[in-house]
Amino acid sequence: MIYDGHAYAFPDLRSEVGFDDTREMCRHLQLAIASHFQPVRRKRDGASADNSGLIDSSKPRGLEALRETDFRPTSFGRFEWTVDGEDYVKQYMPPLVADMSFLADNLVAEMDHAGVDMALIHRTPYFGNTNDFYAECVRRHPNRLQALAYVEEWKIQTEPDPSISKLDSAIKGFGLHGLQLLPDHPRAGHGEDRSRPPHLGHRHSDGDALCDVSPEPRCFEGQP
Repeated sequence: MIYDGHAYAFPDLRSEVGFDDTREMCRHLQLAIASHFQPVRRKRDGASADNSGLIDSSKPRGLEALRETDFRPTSFGRFEWTVDGEDYVKQYMPPLVADMSFLADNLVAEMDHAGVDMALIHRTPYFGNTNDFYAECVRRHPNRLQALAYVEEWKIQTEPDPSISKLDSAIKGFGLHGLQLLPDHPRAGHGEDRSRPPHLGHRHSDGDALCDVSPEPRCFEGQP
């Protein structure tokens, strides 16, 4: 069996996909796009540009460093923003992502083309904060797809009980296969204690659940 341990699927990124509103969702997307190496182009003539319209690089990386710039997902894998009346674009995903979604059927079709038998779908808040969509991916292709649950890291320390309930629901209720933990995300400006990565402790007791921890090195700055 060929198993892809790091795959992605996601709903339409132009919607709120689990956040309270599309603006909150777009802020997470903006932070991700501002940090990505794909080139920036001025829309009207394709001239090279940079990420300075998206983020203030003199500040620590986080939501508080983002600039107000009408950042928006558009279509065909592109993200656009406006600075002083000038539009800029970054081609973050392939143009085949026409409606800014990549569904379970799309992923399985790519797997078939590449000869992959099964894949594990990873999570990140800028691809959606809802576990329902990923549970449906698994239900649609139970012999081909597995998926990780996601719980907002910035809520774990201040709202532990709801966070654990969300994890229990995702794994025991929706049938997801583990937890995606991104300990750098509490550094994204939500006001919680940044001195240590979050944890859910031992209170989730499903011994069959995977915990995938994907930190950035800066997450552990100052840690022993």
